[in-house]
Amino acid sequence: MGHYSIPLTLFDGDLTSKYWLSVSVDNRPPAWTFPTLTIEVALLKSVVYPIPLYTDPDPGATLSWTCTKNNPTVTMTDCSTGGIPSITITPSISEAGPHTVVFHLFDGIDTTDYTLTITAYNTAPYFMTAFQTSYTSYINSPTSYPLPQI
Repeated sequence: MGHYSIPLTLFDGDLTSKYWLSVSVDNRPPAWTFPTLTIEVALLKSVVYPIPLYTDPDPGATLSWTCTKNNPTVTMTDCSTGGIPSITITPSISEAGPHTVVFHLFDGIDTTDYTLTITAYNTAPYFMTAFQTSYTSYINSPTSYPLPQI
């Protein structure tokens, strides 16, 4: 890495000419090869998201990544498990709204970030079992009505 000046001398047996060749050696940053996405997940539900694909234009570069998160509850698989690295997102009741997970890709010199936006949303309550929607009750007759499970 850096800038180098290389002297070049031409000699024809009688005359000499000197030139300087200026060479700059630089690193090209790693790149995410995945479009930036926004995902949605219901509160208390889980969604598995694969770690975005990445590459480095410099042959032989060793790449590593980390992530930072501002919520919701995010767990990550270990890259050494042999599968596709992924994160599992399971927002709690208090984590409704937009959140981000930022992946940092590092090649030893440069870092490139990828931001995943997660929107955790609440869903309307519902009955888990079917229930009778109409019921007949008689005057002066005690009636009980079993409520379905919520």
